[in-house]
Amino acid sequence: MGLHEYHLSSTWRIKGGIQEVCQILGNTSRWTQWWSTAFSEVTELQAGDRYGQGSVFKIISHGFLPYRLHWEVQMREVDYPGRVYFTVSGDFAGRGLWNLQQEGDEVLMVFDWKVRTEKALLKRLGFLLKPLFTLNHRWAMRKGRQSLQGEVDRCSQTGTVLGRSNDLYTGPLQLVFA
Repeated sequence: MGLHEYHLSSTWRIKGGIQEVCQILGNTSRWTQWWSTAFSEVTELQAGDRYGQGSVFKIISHGFLPYRLHWEVQMREVDYPGRVYFTVSGDFAGRGLWNLQQEGDEVLMVFDWKVRTEKALLKRLGFLLKPLFTLNHRWAMRKGRQSLQGEVDRCSQTGTVLGRSNDLYTGPLQLVFA
């Protein structure tokens, strides 16, 4: 693997139901609220089908390091609620794959992230700082797992998803990221 290439995996266990987890993740417009440690901005550029396949998003993300990443995500395959495959371009180029499975009272979520950096700063410093960039990703993913569990718990306690006190969000699963 080259200095600008990353292949990272994360495994999350979230107490809750797979439908509820997917409904929360599927509303990308709220990511900046419950996962603000990683997402500064998420903007839909193109709507997809009912489950989000074909949709395109512009994302500005960050971690604990002092830089921002600008990238786009295109949803390629959505097998709701168990699998989401997407490609990325911009400061990253590559793909992400989420597999979700209900196991008792938990949702097992496995994320496989295979990208190369395209941002000039990351390319210039990659030979020296690749371990730190990897640590930044793992930190953001840890925060994402904690934040998602907090949002699932909040929704369970209040009986609301996405700030509404009615049925769960029934829109498409637009994007599942880490």
